[in-house]
Amino acid sequence: MSCALFGTCGGCDAWVRGSDEKRLAEVARLRELASYDGPVSHAATPDWHFRDKLDFSIAGGQLGLMALDGNAVVDIERCPLLTPPLQEWLTAFRATIPKHADKIAVRLRVAPDGKRGVWLRLGHEATKMWLDEGHWWEGLREQAQVEVGERLKPLLAQGKLGKRAALHPWFATFTGEDLVPTPLYGHVGSFTQTGFAPNRVLVAAVRSQLPATPGRALELFAGLGNFTLPLASWGWEVESFELRPHAATAMRLSLEGRPWAQRVRFGTGNHYGATLPPMEGYDLLLADPPRSGMGAPLLDALAASGPAALIYVSCDTATFAADGLALARGGYRLQHVTGVDQFPHTRRMEWVGRFVR
Repeated sequence: MSCALFGTCGGCDAWVRGSDEKRLAEVARLRELASYDGPVSHAATPDWHFRDKLDFSIAGGQLGLMALDGNAVVDIERCPLLTPPLQEWLTAFRATIPKHADKIAVRLRVAPDGKRGVWLRLGHEATKMWLDEGHWWEGLREQAQVEVGERLKPLLAQGKLGKRAALHPWFATFTGEDLVPTPLYGHVGSFTQTGFAPNRVLVAAVRSQLPATPGRALELFAGLGNFTLPLASWGWEVESFELRPHAATAMRLSLEGRPWAQRVRFGTGNHYGATLPPMEGYDLLLADPPRSGMGAPLLDALAASGPAALIYVSCDTATFAADGLALARGGYRLQHVTGVDQFPHTRRMEWVGRFVR
């Protein structure tokens, strides 16, 4: 497969499959940055048609991604990374864009049940202008769930915005021994992995790093429950900790009717501040922090009283390595790493590391 925009579009910067030279280069970089000489395994993900959501930009009536040189938006009609349902939604959405639409960040998403969603991020004055204009956004509302702004306000009838969009199973995690697709409730604007298929590979990689016997797990940066639900389905008692209270509301919906729902409890607070939960009494800590990493308060808490096993999921090689060195100073040893190529045709790699003390 090929793409006529490769070399111009900033969505891909390496048209070589990650399992080859990119993977080897990132493994070498990880070993150097983390001073790690242990085993590294690789979990293969789809090459093409794997994205069920993607963030775009609108500039001058064109919808696309920034050019590699960062100077303009490259208009994208087709992208070989998108699943067919998302490509169909992209085509339909592009046909609606007015020529004078400008400086709008867009997320397009298709849920497992086929529902379409769009999240529009733009300034207050521009939001008011498009609400007053009416025609474009009203047409979108007839095709999809429309969320506006950082507060994820739903677009209602007659050009009005509600307080917060309704929760919907926009994504899927994978539970049980057979990794059965399991809906995850959230918003169009909620953070999720790139697509259903690569997420299944990631969840399997986490399972492969777990201790053999389930026990008590503390999960930090839990989000919508992408790892919470699988952990509970595998027999773990999970304390799920997240900054945003609505994430717990969404997770409760995702847990409804699950025979292992009673294994999950919820906590809310700032992972980087004084509201971290106590680290004592757990057999496992699982953390999937933002690209910026765990942060000093959490690393200090783990050094003082962290559990014996730690699973760390990271989408940034340098951050994973830096936090790994800090964990080593706190008494942890990196025992095994799995590379999951969530971002084929880029130089980025997702890492799942098992630390023990």
